[in-house]
Amino acid sequence: MAADGGPATSALEEALKPFQERASEAEIRIAKLEALLYNKDGPSGGSEATSSAVKDLQSKLDVVTAECLTEKEKLGS
Repeated sequence: MAADGGPATSALEEALKPFQERASEAEIRIAKLEALLYNKDGPSGGSEATSSAVKDLQSKLDVVTAECLTEKEKLGS
C-alpha cells in the first residue's frame, strides 16, 4: 500500500505506469536522435527530412504525454 494516499493512490500509480514508461522511452529515443543529429550535422546543420522526423517524434511524445494526463485525470476523479 502507498504511504501517502492508500490503495487508491497505489492503484492510480499502477494504472499510469505503462503511460509513464512509454513517455520516458520516447524521451530517451528523442534524446538519442538529437545527439545523433548534432554529431552528424553539427550544431547548425540538419536536413529538412531530419528536422521533420524530429518534429514528428516530438508530436508523438506530446500525444503520449497528453494521454497520460488524461488517464491520470480519469482515474483521479
